[in-house]
Amino acid sequence: MSRICTAFVLSLLATAAIVACADSNDAPAVPPVDDAGTTPLPEAGDERPADAGADAGPDAKPAPDTCTADGWCLIPLPDARPIGVQSFRIVSLVADAPGSAWALTSSYIHGTGESTSHLLRYEQGAWATKFGIGPLQSEPFPYTLTALAGNGAGAFVAVGGKPFAFPPEPVLLRFENGTATVEHPEDLRSFVSIVFTSSADVWALDDSGRLYRSELAGAAPLAWTREPIPHDHDPSSFQASATTLFRSSDGALFVGGRIPGRWGEDGFVPGQVYVDRRVEDAEGAVTWTSSVAFDQEKPVAAGVVLGPSAMWLAADDLLLGSGPDGDAGNGGLAWSPPSRVPLYLQDIWGRAPNDVWAVAAVGRIYHYDGFKWADSAAALNGVPLSVDALYAIDGLPSGELWIGGEGVAIHRAPKVNP
Repeated sequence: MSRICTAFVLSLLATAAIVACADSNDAPAVPPVDDAGTTPLPEAGDERPADAGADAGPDAKPAPDTCTADGWCLIPLPDARPIGVQSFRIVSLVADAPGSAWALTSSYIHGTGESTSHLLRYEQGAWATKFGIGPLQSEPFPYTLTALAGNGAGAFVAVGGKPFAFPPEPVLLRFENGTATVEHPEDLRSFVSIVFTSSADVWALDDSGRLYRSELAGAAPLAWTREPIPHDHDPSSFQASATTLFRSSDGALFVGGRIPGRWGEDGFVPGQVYVDRRVEDAEGAVTWTSSVAFDQEKPVAAGVVLGPSAMWLAADDLLLGSGPDGDAGNGGLAWSPPSRVPLYLQDIWGRAPNDVWAVAAVGRIYHYDGFKWADSAAALNGVPLSVDALYAIDGLPSGELWIGGEGVAIHRAPKVNP
């Protein structure tokens, strides 16, 4: 069963805890650690007061009964039932401008159990379908798109594949100048993660952990070239080592993954979570550095880099944070003991070392204020905004946030100071 499906099942069995936390302008600090070597999230009443008053004006959010006092708003999605889809299940998000966002969906078709994908656009106060079954396509899209990335200049690329196909059938959806183009890269496997490191350079990771590079070049289909990475695909293993891609604000590429546990001459060697960092200088010379974050076999779902002093990984039920390593060992990073959350993490985003967000199953939205992680208490009239799985989060430097999940979209406007 996939992690997304597992999170969905868990969302039917549990309820969301409501705990408040606030932003902090203090410098990041290593969080306290319990006897088990992990940092549990605080219980209710053990957190700072919620930061109320987020408001972007009457034209920037829905009616008051869909918004919380501290700025979280439920944003209605288009009705998917008339086109034969149970609901729009957002699996990836890109916030590209104030009050605007793109959402990639992977939704189940009524009566078949199969899935189809859509590309949705939010602007001028409403979501609209830009690609998929309905007005823009007569039949269900027979592929599952899993990841979306934007280049910051209006172009977007989504990747995925055909479920249960053998040999694998990869698919790529490129959206530029209002036109969607479907491509099928030859002799490649399904892609599971994608990221831009510049307006033209795009990277993709396939389901076996291989890294590929391409470049936007007008209307021509993307041509992919494989690039070796420190933890490259092991043909003797059925498990992919690399699992996700992300980038830093200065355009450096990061590959997150795990080394599976294995038996050696001295017994069982635990699995390890790692990050590989790629840097290319002005002359084109490429340097890779590797850092092992934690000796435990946890899949890396997502990562965020907030400068040389702060990186976070979301790995299953662990949040792993790093800072600079004075002895330059371990890839130049020192990792703090992990913070453990109750349920499966899906995505992470941040704009500063003391303002980091992560989403998980059962409607959980976690926040790090520079001192500790806590549940954000996104609730309306005492009821959590969602108890379904949340899969995606993205935001803008202003603090505006977009969150998507199982039939739900949540928006938080940036705080406006009087």
